[in-house]
Amino acid sequence: MSKAFSHGYSRQIEDAELRGRVLATLARDSQIKSDDLRVILEGGGITLLGTVHTPYERHRAEHLTKWATGVRRVDNRMAVAVGQYVTDDELAERVRERLAAEPRVSLHDVGVVIQTGVVTLVGRVNRLAEERAAVRGAERAEGVRDVISAIRVGQIDPTDSPFPIVDDAALLSEVNAAIEDAGVTIYQNESYVRDGRAYLHGLVADPRALQRATRAAQDVPGLQRIRNGLALQASSASRDPDEALVGRIVQAFHDDGRVSPSQVVPSASDGVVVLGGGVDSIEDHDAALAIAARVSGVRTVMDSLRILGRSPLRASDREGGELRRIPYERQGP
Repeated sequence: MSKAFSHGYSRQIEDAELRGRVLATLARDSQIKSDDLRVILEGGGITLLGTVHTPYERHRAEHLTKWATGVRRVDNRMAVAVGQYVTDDELAERVRERLAAEPRVSLHDVGVVIQTGVVTLVGRVNRLAEERAAVRGAERAEGVRDVISAIRVGQIDPTDSPFPIVDDAALLSEVNAAIEDAGVTIYQNESYVRDGRAYLHGLVADPRALQRATRAAQDVPGLQRIRNGLALQASSASRDPDEALVGRIVQAFHDDGRVSPSQVVPSASDGVVVLGGGVDSIEDHDAALAIAARVSGVRTVMDSLRILGRSPLRASDREGGELRRIPYERQGP
């Protein structure tokens, strides 16, 4: 048996095992009810297909898949089947019942507006955790097609009460303290707070640490939004060649200094690297491609980066609603 054939066969077995793990994880979860769930795997990326009864089930399926061992990215194409028609007034009552069952949500603080099955949550709360609980509660109501949160968190105007104004520096200190109290260390921590919004940047040890950091920050009073740019540490000393290559790429971003390692999410398979995540400018985008292409062991760089706050440069850059992956060949030896 040739080495190429043996390697390809081993990869097929690994892919089948990964697909099986994802299917088993979703099948065991009692909160996801789907009769036609399908999982498609390509290069460590998972596409979810099928129908569920609520937006909560759809988001939960994506969340569970994302943290399954071996999954590099998730494309959630599951549809929400609303079932029997209900009026907006009836749906509003269902949503309020769900919100009333959430311990963190007060109906005095959160209101419900419904239009053709789409729920908009309005009002003001003191913590992001309360806003997240309201969204989850509304998503659980059957008949809901989608949930939009227009809830404001913390104090926006000086006359707003009872929530006190907290400056960005103080909020950052509280966010870092809350994450540390949760037992999480952020390596190469470049997190900051601007206008009441936290931007988490750095590296954490594992997926559970990433989740704990997010939940801890959500409980900080007055914090209006969290943009989670935390990435997982990858070791360049790993025995797995793909993981070791990702580790070298992350280290290269850190050593170069032009692009934050927390913004770019690399994945690798047999020397073919896909760069995902989002960067701040076209210059950062080009720098990320060039840095990755110079790393030893990289044969080709595939571009799946987003430039934050920008639409694609050309309409032709869109393919199926996403930017096309453009091979970026490494130059030189």
